[in-house]
Amino acid sequence: MTQTEIKFHERPTEEILQAYKERLEDLLSDLDVSIEIVMREHPLDFHFTVDGVETEIVRHWIKKLLITTLSVKNFEVRMFSDGIGENWREEAWYEAHNIQGRLYQHLGKIPGRTSEGDPYWKLWDKLKK
Repeated sequence: MTQTEIKFHERPTEEILQAYKERLEDLLSDLDVSIEIVMREHPLDFHFTVDGVETEIVRHWIKKLLITTLSVKNFEVRMFSDGIGENWREEAWYEAHNIQGRLYQHLGKIPGRTSEGDPYWKLWDKLKK
């Protein structure tokens, strides 16, 4: 019998949370975004089975992200990813894309042209950053 893999077994350290927050804020800096990462006291575990055999557990430590801009305060966004993994620096771009999309949807904005002052597409300039 094999042991079930637990993704995101350990709670992220304060150092990782701070670095991830700063990375997201840097990626979304053209929108003047500040972010608060809200953690759970105890993780929420999702159990996955195949043919009645548990194959994986995904541990969710992060409850939500609170997004604040000039237009909105403490807008709640659920993370796109299940947690902050080993490749968090690269994965943060996808999270920033999720946040930006949710924010535009919430504000009823349609992405415009950068040349007309809309910073939406500037995130793509940071894809390789």
